[in-house]
Amino acid sequence: SGFGQQKDYAAESGAEIRSKILSIPPPNPFGQYQYSCCNFHLLSMIVEELTRTRLAEFCRQQIFLPLNMLDTSLGKPVAADISRLAQTCATEGPGQISDFIAFRLYRDGFNTGNAGAFSCADDLAKFCRCLLRGGKTDSGMQLFSHTAMQEIRTPFILSEQVQRSFGWIVADENKPAGFSPSTAYHSGWSGQTVFLDFERQFYAIVLTTRTLDQYDRAKAGRFKMIAGLARECDSNKS
Repeated sequence: SGFGQQKDYAAESGAEIRSKILSIPPPNPFGQYQYSCCNFHLLSMIVEELTRTRLAEFCRQQIFLPLNMLDTSLGKPVAADISRLAQTCATEGPGQISDFIAFRLYRDGFNTGNAGAFSCADDLAKFCRCLLRGGKTDSGMQLFSHTAMQEIRTPFILSEQVQRSFGWIVADENKPAGFSPSTAYHSGWSGQTVFLDFERQFYAIVLTTRTLDQYDRAKAGRFKMIAGLARECDSNKS
């Protein structure tokens, strides 16, 4: 996973959080697996340094607009209509970021890639279809390169608990039976899951909210929904 949990970087201000993240000593790569949001904080800084563009604007220009994902954004929702916004756990109202680190970073004028994405099922479906087409848009434009797609699909962390590609899970204890080895999925902390099976050309999006103390139960429930959707697709084909 790159950087693990070897040093706490929580702080009250976004500037302090950034400073702490940059002081974390780098570990030896591929030594052990540990899930850590720190890696996507660092990746967002790398993207901004290389492109000289804020992460939210970079994603809007390079991903969301080419895919016509007009209801998708980073940091704050596109929609102003509160009836269109969900409220997730650990927030005071709809349309707020539940991850407290990402919340403080965006609040204080920074961007980050570990949390804070706002979207809807229709937009996420456009993103999933692009990945299943090998990174191509509806018009045939190559949005994600062959190399990028290989990074998404190829596991390079192979522990007893999980197989991980770049930013995605390929297999773990939650993966339902019946799917091919060529899968990629991510299950969000506050109740969202995106699941792709490249071989079967199948994708599923589950957007839910959960109570703060029901993480494992809610996560298992989302994967049951995905398995059920796959069975329904199979029955419709037969």
